[in-house]
Amino acid sequence: MNARTLLLLQLYPLISWMVGADQCSVHIAPDSPTARYGDPVILNCTTSCANPARLDWETPIFKVTERGPQWVSLNISNFSGWDSQPLCYVRQSAGGPALTQTVDLIFYTLSSPRIHMKEVMVAQLDEQILCNVSSLVAGSTPSDLNVTLSRGSLVLNRSRGASVEYNLRVAPEHHKMELLCEAELRVREQSFSQRTSAVLQVQYGPTDVGVTSDRRSFAIGDNITVRCSGDSNPPAEYAWNFPADGSAELAADGRSLVVRSATERDIGTYECIVGNSLGRNRSHVVILLSKGPGGGPPAWAVALIVAAGVASGVVLVALSFRFLRR
Repeated sequence: MNARTLLLLQLYPLISWMVGADQCSVHIAPDSPTARYGDPVILNCTTSCANPARLDWETPIFKVTERGPQWVSLNISNFSGWDSQPLCYVRQSAGGPALTQTVDLIFYTLSSPRIHMKEVMVAQLDEQILCNVSSLVAGSTPSDLNVTLSRGSLVLNRSRGASVEYNLRVAPEHHKMELLCEAELRVREQSFSQRTSAVLQVQYGPTDVGVTSDRRSFAIGDNITVRCSGDSNPPAEYAWNFPADGSAELAADGRSLVVRSATERDIGTYECIVGNSLGRNRSHVVILLSKGPGGGPPAWAVALIVAAGVASGVVLVALSFRFLRR
């Protein structure tokens, strides 16, 4: 056996591996792993090499592995750093060169947003609402972080960075309005989000004050109920002005008056005054009475009709007398 043949025999294992290496590969999934700081991470390494002599991971991180004929998984559960590059390798034969693949593992943090505003606001004042969030990617300030403040489907403000502000002119309709703050962080091609909500508490003086009755004209002897309504926070107190000689009685809730067996003394204006520590508002209704039951025309209308009839009769008599004299 000459020296050339002996050299070929010695190089045959290496040449065989190299030929086989060209025909197989190593793949890691996911290929761009990103995980919340402190969360466990599982990476899977597979190879197309048939019957590899060795398939394993190299990493300084404490690892737990599971394996099969052409795969091996890496479970990272207690990593205290911000990034790492685990390496997966395969050897087709013992002592032979390794085919390797690395993956860049990045950890991030994203806190739940916090909404800062007054616990109780007062209508007609300007208030500032602030929402902020804290975040790190691989131990540094992230470059692609957005915070959005919205009400329902309406976006109030959006800002690139860790905080967003909104100036609100407070109004009664903002009471119990829900605000939503959402933070969105993009790392590589992945998106992560956190959200929180808060409900506004608004104090305001009486609004939408109104006084109502079943109808405007009643008959003498009818029972009448007059009601007052309004909206306020804190709750308001109710006061009334009504005919002094009438028989109206105040209901227990203070929001309504009851007249039983109405007389002409109950005709007039019924005014409701609603007030709290932030203001007062009022409204009224005028009650009319007819002489007979059934809600016929009011007394003043009957008087006008009678007066008109008398006047017409006088005119007719005067015309007749003038005609006869001719």
